[in-house]
Amino acid sequence: MYNEALVLIEDLCVLITNLPLNHYGMPSPDRPDTDLVNTDLQREKQYDHGNLATIIVSNEPLLTAEQKNIYDRIMLAVSAEQGCADIYFGLTKKDVRKLAYELTIKFNLSRPVSWDDREMPGEEWFCL
Repeated sequence: MYNEALVLIEDLCVLITNLPLNHYGMPSPDRPDTDLVNTDLQREKQYDHGNLATIIVSNEPLLTAEQKNIYDRIMLAVSAEQGCADIYFGLTKKDVRKLAYELTIKFNLSRPVSWDDREMPGEEWFCL
């Protein structure tokens, strides 16, 4: 489970900064280096919201009580400004969106044009 958590954290890190966890002094998960692929814009465009909703509806009932409690807490924190500090190290959702935009500039990553208009991703970015 520890390695799975590291994989998820590193995937998010790569998505936002295009850099692996070891760049930030954290241990890397056990997986081939070829798994680290630049997924910023491509990954964002490939989400099928209908398919994701179907997966959630069919799998949510399969969660254990402990998993369901954690899932509910995460969903509540993500959907409300209050509680995001626990997930995003003290940043609000708006702070995280601005940070994501700034990182695309700093690391010269491609991004949707709409991000440039607002200087951050839209609120729907958290739903992807």
